[in-house]
Amino acid sequence: MKLKKVIIFLISLLCFIGLGITLSIQQSQQADQVLNNNGLSTKYYVYTVKKQIKVKNLLDFLNKTHNKHLQVHLKSKYDSSRILIWANYDIPSQPLATTTSRYFTKSDFDSQIPLAVISAQTQEDIVTFQGHRYLKEDNDYITIIGQLKSNSESENSQKVYYLTTGIYQPTADEFLGDYLVSIDGLNNKQATNVRKFLGGKQEIVDFAKTYNRQHGINPTKKFLFALLCVIIILGSSVVIGILDSKNSKIAFAKKRLFKYLIKSNTFKYIFANIIAILAIFLVLQFTNFFSNNLQLFNLYAIIFVLQCCTYSGVMMFKQRKDR
Repeated sequence: MKLKKVIIFLISLLCFIGLGITLSIQQSQQADQVLNNNGLSTKYYVYTVKKQIKVKNLLDFLNKTHNKHLQVHLKSKYDSSRILIWANYDIPSQPLATTTSRYFTKSDFDSQIPLAVISAQTQEDIVTFQGHRYLKEDNDYITIIGQLKSNSESENSQKVYYLTTGIYQPTADEFLGDYLVSIDGLNNKQATNVRKFLGGKQEIVDFAKTYNRQHGINPTKKFLFALLCVIIILGSSVVIGILDSKNSKIAFAKKRLFKYLIKSNTFKYIFANIIAILAIFLVLQFTNFFSNNLQLFNLYAIIFVLQCCTYSGVMMFKQRKDR
């Protein structure tokens, strides 16, 4: 019986490993999507502008929508590696190359001084002075605050660079007709109003579907595999609970609490799972990519609680039935 319990317990642990690897693959693919999509979410609107409208006019218009989560990307039609960025909130960072790098914040867009973030292979017009790097544009030197993580699939062979723009920044006087305008965070009504304001064409981009199709990624398969792992883990708890209920005849006494816990099947099961799950969690940090370790911890914690509830429920049911 002990061998049977060990085998079932190991199968359960393999499923925990499978869940961790699945989450790692999901987060890694999401990180690549963010890089390939220049930091925009999976669904956004793209506009071609026909009117003679300046950048600051568009930003003024967007500020009046009272939408607190808007992000604008202006991709130059004449220099495909140059992208202007504006947002009215602290946008999530794209994956960065070093811990000393940082991404843009709301205060960067509100200031009068433009800043730059470069890609892994951006090399043109990079100047280093007194330990600081600057991007040279015409006769201006723009401080580089960050560099993105290397990604072989990134746009323009990883040579894209990003500049802040804002109502009070020099690029605010440039005309939108020189750019392809992408806006993230609009609802359908706001998107229509923007199209009317710009007097151009509107296109909805669903990047996730396109990216998954191009790379053969099937989210449904990952979900079904994860669900199967959870079912096996809970099923293992049921089987072990049934096996342990047959041998759980130790009387509880307050004076012998420690001895009771040591001999208790429930205590042994919970303690063994805590140690094993923590070990898996720590090992996966070194062997797999995770952009958010807290998600893995929360996933394991939720499954562990369900596992313990299932095991305890089976034990109580069997013991009452035997009585």
